[in-house]
Amino acid sequence: MLKKNEPYNEVRYRSRLLFIQIGCEDPTALRRLVRRTGRNDPCPCRSGMKFKRCCQEFLQLTLDPADWAPLLGGGTPYCSYDYAAYASDDDPVVLLQNMSAVALALDERLEDPEGALLCFQEMLNIAEQRSHKMIGNVLDDIVIFCLNHNEFARQGLAAVERLLKEFPSDDPLDTVSSELDKADFLTRLGHVEEARSIYERALALAAREDADSELREIVQNRWEFWRAGQVEAR
Repeated sequence: MLKKNEPYNEVRYRSRLLFIQIGCEDPTALRRLVRRTGRNDPCPCRSGMKFKRCCQEFLQLTLDPADWAPLLGGGTPYCSYDYAAYASDDDPVVLLQNMSAVALALDERLEDPEGALLCFQEMLNIAEQRSHKMIGNVLDDIVIFCLNHNEFARQGLAAVERLLKEFPSDDPLDTVSSELDKADFLTRLGHVEEARSIYERALALAAREDADSELREIVQNRWEFWRAGQVEAR
C-alpha cells in the first residue's frame, strides 16, 4: 500500500509512482518482478520497506490477470486492448490508461485519495509533454475524481475551468454539464451566489423550445439536487 498508517510523504509517493509508472510501460516485466520478489525482500520501489508492507498489496490489486494483457485492470478508457497490443512500449496513451488504473485503485481500493490525486497530476504532466490530445481526457478524470472528494474542490474547480476554456465541446450537453460541475465546486468553496447564477443560466437554456430532452432532464435533476443541498445547509 502506498500509504498505510504513515504520514504523507511526497518524496516517497513520487518514488513509488515512478516505479509503478515504469511498470505500466511493460506489465509483463512487472509481473516477473513481483513473482521473484519475496514478501520480506526490500520493495523494488526503493522505499526501504519490506515488499509486504509496501507495494505488494497495491500491485496485486492493479495487475490484470491476463498475462498477455498490456493494460492494467480498471481505469477509465483512454485506449482499447487492441490498440495497446500493437502500440510501442513507450506509447503515452497506453501509459495514461495504466496510470488511470493506478489512480482508481489508490482511491477506491486502497482508500488513498491523496495518492490518487498525485497520480492524476502526474498524468496531466505526461499528457502536456507527450500527448496533447489527451489533456482533455485527463482533466475530465480529475473533475470526476474531485466531485467525489469535497477536500479537493479547488483542484476540481481549476480543472473544470481549464476544460471549459481550452477544450470547449461542440456538444451543448457536455458544456452545460461542465458548467454545472463548476457550480458545484464553487458551492463547496462558499461561492453560493455565483453557483446559483450558473444554475439559473442552465435552467434558462433548458427551458428553450429547441432544448434537447436529455439536457432538460440533467439540468432539472442537478438543480433539484443542488437546491436540496442548500436547504439542508441552512
